[in-house]
Amino acid sequence: MANRLAIITNAGGPAVLAVDRAEDLGLKLAALSPATQAALGAILPAHAARGNPVDVLGDAAPQRYHDALKLCLSDDGVDGALVLLTPQAMTEPEAVAQAVAAIEAAADKPVFACFMGGTQVAVARARLIEREVACFEAPEAAVEAFATLAAYARNQAQLLQLPGPVPALQPIDVDSARRVIASALAAGRTTLAQHESFAVLAAFGIAHVPSARAATLEQALDAARRIGFPVVLKIDSPDITHKRDVGGVRLGIDELALRSAHAELMASAGRHAPNARIDGVVVQAMLAIEHGRELLVGVSRDGALGPAIACGAGGTLVELIGGVAVELPPLDSALARSLWQRSRIAPWLAAYRGMPPADVAALERVLSAVSDLACELDAIEELDINPLVVGPSGAVALDARVVVRARPPAARYAHLAIAPPPRELIQAVVLDDAQRVALRALRPEDGELGSASCAACRFARSTCASCTAWATLRSACSWSSRSSTTIESSRWSRRSSRTGVRPRWASLATCATWTARAAILRWSWPMPFRDAASASAS
Repeated sequence: MANRLAIITNAGGPAVLAVDRAEDLGLKLAALSPATQAALGAILPAHAARGNPVDVLGDAAPQRYHDALKLCLSDDGVDGALVLLTPQAMTEPEAVAQAVAAIEAAADKPVFACFMGGTQVAVARARLIEREVACFEAPEAAVEAFATLAAYARNQAQLLQLPGPVPALQPIDVDSARRVIASALAAGRTTLAQHESFAVLAAFGIAHVPSARAATLEQALDAARRIGFPVVLKIDSPDITHKRDVGGVRLGIDELALRSAHAELMASAGRHAPNARIDGVVVQAMLAIEHGRELLVGVSRDGALGPAIACGAGGTLVELIGGVAVELPPLDSALARSLWQRSRIAPWLAAYRGMPPADVAALERVLSAVSDLACELDAIEELDINPLVVGPSGAVALDARVVVRARPPAARYAHLAIAPPPRELIQAVVLDDAQRVALRALRPEDGELGSASCAACRFARSTCASCTAWATLRSACSWSSRSSTTIESSRWSRRSSRTGVRPRWASLATCATWTARAAILRWSWPMPFRDAASASAS
């Protein structure tokens, strides 16, 4: 995590400034353990605050600063500490500086100091600087320094992290999605109708609520009977983006109420949007997902960076709560997890007061599918899945809006800032034992498989044919970037496609190690090569 800050202070005002700035920068105040708070209680006056910030009070002697800082740094929930000092009647700035420097020299966590004041703390600051302790004049500057260090640690960790093992590749139907988009553009429309948006989502394996379009009341009744009551009625108009704003949504409609609800819906849309073209209504199943959370997952295209994927609170809360996290595609499993964890919805997805946790694995699958969609469909200008309801088991899109734009022909991934793994190089292979596998390039996700034996080998302290095959492949296909035939697997180098610099993925057909790979395929193969052969073509 590396962003949990402990604050030790002898005055409340500077601590408040530090806490406010930490919140602005997305840092977390460290939650001191009960053991640490009990130990602080033994060294602090009875009326001193033992939480975080730790108030050592205005009469704090150097030893009290020393002990409080040492206890905070020893807490496993603390990643760094900030020592605040304001000159008061009984303060000894120089002695406190010596105590802080002594602790910092032996600590394995960063320590920052902020000694506020002019000539009264000048000598103390000089002592800290001599001992190479970062010292600042304002609390906000000290917090910003810690935030910079935390960001660096986070980025370094991301460079070294390995995503989880790749699941069986999900089949996608890119051609079907492209036909839907082409049909809309040919008709002069840039905003897809809801059924068209759902068709695009379905092409990439994203589940959506059952729905049907109905131009007339009788068609709406027939559709509702097929879907099953109760249903949801929504106005169907290419000119109305936010249906609730025009009273264009009716929930929980049974068969007796459908006629009146249909009339009210059409009348309300006519009053609020008199110039909008009304094509009828959309009839949807009224899904009752217990403990479901409404989220937003979307794509927005930036002029310089191309498509970006967003995740945050959905439904009517998207504009109220904000806090949407953004990431550039393509997403692997680690990036998909990081995306929702960085948004403000993360605590909402955990178990809370009898509410079971949301199915975050299903959410990550949707994020990965949206990443594939953004990579393969360069015509996508905007995409909003709102709400995406994530329940204890599964995720389903209740509404979707897609905006497209005709673009001149270009290279397959020219619209992306980051080149994805080459799906076009995946080959379907039938082994001698009639087993169907998909042969693809190595990915970062495969690193765990390359560094560990299978469970049977670990138990028996031996090496089976599959583990031997994997070791042979790793030896045959170097991970070093010095070779021109190397498959670069270290978290897809983030280089701008605008400069023409792209990750170098070797073609399996021309790779010098092809013979070795073909021979290895005859072995009983572990994942990730047991991918579904049906996913071999995009």
